[in-house]
Amino acid sequence: MKRVGVGIIGTGMIAEQHVTAIEHLGGLGVLIAACDANPARLTRFGERHFFPFACQNPSDLIDRKDVD
Repeated sequence: MKRVGVGIIGTGMIAEQHVTAIEHLGGLGVLIAACDANPARLTRFGERHFFPFACQNPSDLIDRKDVD
């Protein structure tokens, strides 16, 4: 089965719930990217969760071919 590449726009409190939901997909979903206009918040989120791409512009996340 194909894994779903997930991107999260906004890395505030609710983003933690999104990460938990991705983890419950049992490997069918993988966090590919996160986006937040606040660079400090994005950095803190990145320190807690591994993902290969971070950005501040939502268009950069949406345009990724590996984010479903």
